[in-house]
Amino acid sequence: MSRFSFFSLAFFFLFLLNSYAGAQTIAFDSAGTSAYTSGWSAGSNGGDGFNAWVIDAGSNTGVFIGNPANDGMGTAGIGTKAFGIFATGTGYLNATRTFKQALQIGDELSFYWSMNWDAGAGTKGFDIKSGTTTVYNINNGNASPRITSSAETALFEYGTKPMLVKLKRTASDLYSFSMTGRVEGENYSTTINTALPVNGISFYIGNQSSTAGQRNIYFNNFKITGLTSSANELTLVKKVSIYPNPVASNASVQLKLSNQSSGIYHLSIYNMAGVLLMRQQFNHPGGSSLQLLKLNDISPGTYIAELRGRETRDNFKLVVVQ
Repeated sequence: MSRFSFFSLAFFFLFLLNSYAGAQTIAFDSAGTSAYTSGWSAGSNGGDGFNAWVIDAGSNTGVFIGNPANDGMGTAGIGTKAFGIFATGTGYLNATRTFKQALQIGDELSFYWSMNWDAGAGTKGFDIKSGTTTVYNINNGNASPRITSSAETALFEYGTKPMLVKLKRTASDLYSFSMTGRVEGENYSTTINTALPVNGISFYIGNQSSTAGQRNIYFNNFKITGLTSSANELTLVKKVSIYPNPVASNASVQLKLSNQSSGIYHLSIYNMAGVLLMRQQFNHPGGSSLQLLKLNDISPGTYIAELRGRETRDNFKLVVVQ
C-alpha cells in the first residue's frame, strides 16, 4: 500500500548575502548565567540546548569562573566572567560540552576563547567532536606562539585578543571553520570535509608545570544558530519556489527557478542528521523555468532541501506533516 502525507514547505536562503537569511538561536550558554553563580563544576548546565558539562580532571588541574583580564588577556567578546581551566603540574584536564542536537545543515556554532602565554612543555586547545571522534583540533604546544589546526598552522603570533570561532555546517559532508587571531588582522578559515555530525566540543589543558595564571585558557558565550521559518523572510526570497503546497508523497512538484544560471542542478533532501534521503538531477536552461520533479515517499518530520548548481548552493528547511 502506498502511504500519503502532505508537505508544508517553508523556504529560506542560507547564503544570499546573509541579509536574506534569518537565524534562530538553537542553543546558548555563558559563564554569566545564574547556573554558575556559585561556580562551575562537572554537571553544571546553564543556558539552553546543551547537555551538562563533563569534566575529566587530572592531578593539579581544575576549572573556575574568572575574568580573563586578571591573567593579562582582553575581554572583548568573551566578557569579564568566563569559563577558565588550569593545569599547574603535569596532569591534564578535559571539559566537554555536548549538544542536545547535532549540527544540521545551515546551523552555526560560535564562541570565544582566549590564551596568553604558550603551553610550555604541554598543550592546550579544543577538539570539535562527533561522539567520541575528534572531527577537528585546534592546539597550542611546543613552547610556541603558533596555534595549529588538524591540517596546518592556523595562527602565528603571540597576543591577548580573544578569538572568535565559528563552525557552520554548509552541506551534509562539509563544514566551514573560521577563527580570528590574537593580534589584529590575523585570521584563519578553512573547510572541513566530513559527513560526521558535530555534536560536541572539548577544551583541554595539561602539563603547563606553572602556577602562572597567564598559562590558563578561557572560553565563553556559546551559541548555535540555525534556519528560521519566518513568513516575512519567505516574501524576500523569489529565486526558488516549489508548489503545489501541500503535496502528497510520491507526487510530482514544480520547482520554479528565477534568474538562475543555466546548467545541471541537483535537488537533495536530507534528514536532520544529515543523511541523504533522495536526490534528483535536472538541466536548467537559464533565466526562469519550471522543473517537474518526482518526490519519493518521505515520513512526517523536519528535513533540509539542498539545491546545487554551478553557481548556486541554497538550503531550505522542509517540514512534512501528516
